Amino acid sequence: MDVDYLRDAFGGKRNPQYNATSDVDQLLVNALSNNHQTVLESSFFQHLVGGLERGAECYTLPPTTPTGNRTSDHAHDLLACGITALQLFMQENWTGPPCDFPLPFLAAHHLELEKREDVDDELAKVQHYLCSLLTADGELVYTWVQAPFLLVLARAIFIDNYESIQQFESSALWRLRTLRCHQDMIDTSCATIHDASLAAITTLKHWLEKLSTTFEANPANRGVYIGAQVEMAMVLAKYHYHKRVEDILEDAKQQAGVSIELAGALGKRTKFQVKPVAQLVLRVSAHGSEASQSAQDAAAAESLDEPVDLPLEPEINDDTLLEGIQFEDSADIDSTKMTVWQQALVLLLCQTVRNTNPHDGMTRDEMIPYVDRVLLQPQDWAIQSTALLTKSRLEKVKSRKLHRSTTQLTMISELYSKPTPAAHDRLRLVYSVELPPSWKLRRELAQRYITLGLARDALVLYERLELWDGVISCHQMLDQDQQAEEIVRSRLKVTPEDPSLWCVLGDLKRSEEYYEKAWEVSQGRYTNAPRQQGRMLLLQAEKDREREGDDAIDANKYNKAIECFQRCLKLNTMQPGIWFSLGCAAMRVENWAISAKAFRRKIELDDEDFESWNNLANAYVKAGDHRRAYFAFHEATRQAFDNWKVWENYTAIAVQVVAIRECVRAIKRLYELRSQYNDYQVLSALTQAVMHNQPDVEGKPSSEYKELVADLLRELKDKQVTDLRVWTVAASFMNHIGDHAEAFGFRRNAYQLAKSAPHWQKNADTLCTVVDCFVDMVEGNIQAESLRDMSSTRLMLRGVIKTVETEVSTYLEPQADMNEQLARLKEQLIKCEAFIAEKKQQAA
Repeated sequence: MDVDYLRDAFGGKRNPQYNATSDVDQLLVNALSNNHQTVLESSFFQHLVGGLERGAECYTLPPTTPTGNRTSDHAHDLLACGITALQLFMQENWTGPPCDFPLPFLAAHHLELEKREDVDDELAKVQHYLCSLLTADGELVYTWVQAPFLLVLARAIFIDNYESIQQFESSALWRLRTLRCHQDMIDTSCATIHDASLAAITTLKHWLEKLSTTFEANPANRGVYIGAQVEMAMVLAKYHYHKRVEDILEDAKQQAGVSIELAGALGKRTKFQVKPVAQLVLRVSAHGSEASQSAQDAAAAESLDEPVDLPLEPEINDDTLLEGIQFEDSADIDSTKMTVWQQALVLLLCQTVRNTNPHDGMTRDEMIPYVDRVLLQPQDWAIQSTALLTKSRLEKVKSRKLHRSTTQLTMISELYSKPTPAAHDRLRLVYSVELPPSWKLRRELAQRYITLGLARDALVLYERLELWDGVISCHQMLDQDQQAEEIVRSRLKVTPEDPSLWCVLGDLKRSEEYYEKAWEVSQGRYTNAPRQQGRMLLLQAEKDREREGDDAIDANKYNKAIECFQRCLKLNTMQPGIWFSLGCAAMRVENWAISAKAFRRKIELDDEDFESWNNLANAYVKAGDHRRAYFAFHEATRQAFDNWKVWENYTAIAVQVVAIRECVRAIKRLYELRSQYNDYQVLSALTQAVMHNQPDVEGKPSSEYKELVADLLRELKDKQVTDLRVWTVAASFMNHIGDHAEAFGFRRNAYQLAKSAPHWQKNADTLCTVVDCFVDMVEGNIQAESLRDMSSTRLMLRGVIKTVETEVSTYLEPQADMNEQLARLKEQLIKCEAFIAEKKQQAA
């Protein structure tokens, strides 16, 4: 029966009803038929709530039912209570409308609260305690989350006592939904929820493997399979497992028998546009052996009742822009009917585009066709709301669409309180989309107001939500710091044991003592206290360094910040941003062991952050572990393919570990990214390794790469070189491999670069550089035994000597340094003439 419910939900059936096959099933039938009030009023539910015991780490269920039987004998009732608790919690906090019947609180003997004279608001005290039951890894849930005990109960059934209901096929999916719901109520990812979610996904995959063998017998199971795949992928995307998400998406598309891809079509965007241009459009088409089943699913969707009271996209009403793209060919508008789970799949693909690409205009333009394709066929409340929310976020950067974007966001944030559609219509696919809780939507609207400069409107929203950090930010924008402090202190009189308020006061006063107070009142369990304290100390230390220079680094502040970050991470290891901050602070005080560990943990959580890879490699370099640094830089170049600084670092470490081929590849990439190249040190180390035939990183003799390096150096002729040492290094290598003509050309480039210095003949230093070029050129010609090149050198030398002699003759007093360089020039001229005479004599 529980699987029948999932089939109906993913199939788009509205308000299905089920019949009990026995008395044991009756409570479960009520839960699946959305008769949640009946479940809450049942004797089993009342007994379950009254007998729930809180242990050290989890809740235990009452050992017997009201009739005296073992709880395990009524697993159906237990599953019914869990589903009801989670669905009602989602209704109260995500979808709305608010329930019109009373919801349960935790039994009084579980409150463990003592009357305090300084706390008059009993409701606030109870709410604070219930929220504390949902604290995970020191991270608090939103203060005024609605009906928190429902989530406590859902966790007690689906997480703490999962073995009591694991006989049901859908139990693994409800378990994953509970964990995701709990994580979404907390702003920071939590390690314990992360680990439990991965375990739930493993269990769920085993069930889906069995379910996949039943498609022929029951085609509706295909929709359950794909819907569950989508929910798994959304959880994995939250924790940055993007490769696993892509694998799941491919499997889901294959099982769905659909092809979803971007294409181009001619169209217009503005009212006055004459010539159509290429526009992105999403194509959804059936293919493969599952195509016929996909068509049947679409036909079934057509037969369902039309959805009612779905949110719609407001008109743009712009004097220039069209409401949507006007395609030249009406056939370019893909109107193929999609099932609701296919729409959920399209939205997940859209989310994947966002997660795996840079956050720029091109990515936003690529996401729009996915959203437009879903909005073309409104079918489900949750999918429609998510699509509208996504489009609102994408359009907020467009000045002509900003008004519609804000209007749309306002409309979506108000959907919670609207009486229609019914709750069961809203809940059907809410787990298959990335729809935030209602309070997060209103917070996002407040943030939007701030970007528009409407600080007072944002302040009203923040105060209504009791998000005090937002309230403080608004007051600071309005230059009302004193009023902000008064608000926080007045709230502390009501709930003095609330560590979040002490942290807000610390943010306002920029003082460590308030963060320490927050840590104290939470008994060392509030993660945000050391997190905010560490950030403040790190920011202050960085400002001091910028103002006073690197020599004035305040090591005490950095070390204190490191200590705060470590305390924070001890409670919750799933904080990639804090691992990054810890690594940066450790780098400042040259604690390379801590720095390497921090950046290593950061990339374990988010392996697509090139800055972390780059910093990890630098930490390895400072610690003397060049081989590890090489592999870290290699990954950094993969994540930041267009960042020339990363490639430059990669060349330096690649040549140190004698990775010749990779070093050449990196330098060629630098050629593509920059118009100039001047890193003579890397070129010198590279050419020396090949000239001395050092074993490379793979154990191969470096002499095998002679031609590869030679081709690399020849490409320098097309680049802008401003350091003549690059040319002299390249010339020495060319002499080594016997390409003397190319070597002479490189040395001539070095000489011309030296002569390009302003008034080179009047300054002893610049003249010395010119002379050094001639010394190198003469030695190279002697090594090459080239009469022609030596003759050209002699001609250039005579011209330079004449120029210098003319300059020296203008001085009233002898210039020892200039005369010294002139003597060196004449010495090289003598060598040239002797070499030429010898060669002519040999030829005669």
